[in-house]
Parts: sequence; structure tokens; C-alpha cells
Amino acid sequence: MAAAVPADGRILELGTGTGIATGWMVHGLRGRDDVELTTVEFDEAVARLAEKLDWPSWVKIVVADGSDFVRRHRGYDLIFASRPGPGGGRPARLDRRLAGRGRSGVWASGGLPTRPGDAPDR
Repeated sequence: MAAAVPADGRILELGTGTGIATGWMVHGLRGRDDVELTTVEFDEAVARLAEKLDWPSWVKIVVADGSDFVRRHRGYDLIFASRPGPGGGRPARLDRRLAGRGRSGVWASGGLPTRPGDAPDR
């Protein structure tokens, strides 16, 4: 998916963790340097561990609440949620439409469980 991000694209990952999904996306971009990848982690200690890895200059790790971050920052071509939100559902019950807001954005989740009644991601 990351490789399909357009030139000068923007990727947002919600839930950095130790950086496993971040690493997959960096690898998938195969040396491109025209993409901005912002990854948001709520737990500061976990984010600091991920920051110790050797990331390309276009990877930015942010310590913040993912739902607050999305409300303040728009225009991502890909939003990848790699951690569940409160109660095991989508982070902040985000809508796929938040990805683009004027761009051809895509929402993806890394096998997150959904709450009963949530529509499945496609």
C-alpha cells in the first residue's frame, strides 16, 4: 500500500509501537524520499524506543493521542491504524474519509478487531 502513495504523498500511522509497521512502510517505499510518514504513538516511553531506530529523514514520530492528532491534521494519502482504540475498536472510530480531505486518501487497519455493530473495513 505504501508504494502506491503518489509523489509528494503523506502517510499517517496511528500506533507506532516499536516500529514494526513503520518499518514495513519504509521498506515498501523502496528508497523514495518524496513521501512524508508521520507515525503517532500515545505512550511516550514506547515512542522514545521507536525513535532510537535508524529511520529515514522523512519519518517523523509524534507523541500524541491519535484521535486528537487526526482532528488537527488533514490531507493524508494513507492512514494506517496499527493499534486498536479504546475498547478494541477503530481508533477514535475514525472514518475512512478523514484520510483524504481533498486528496485521494485510503484508510487501512492492521487487523484491528471491531466492536459489534461496526462496519467492517474493506
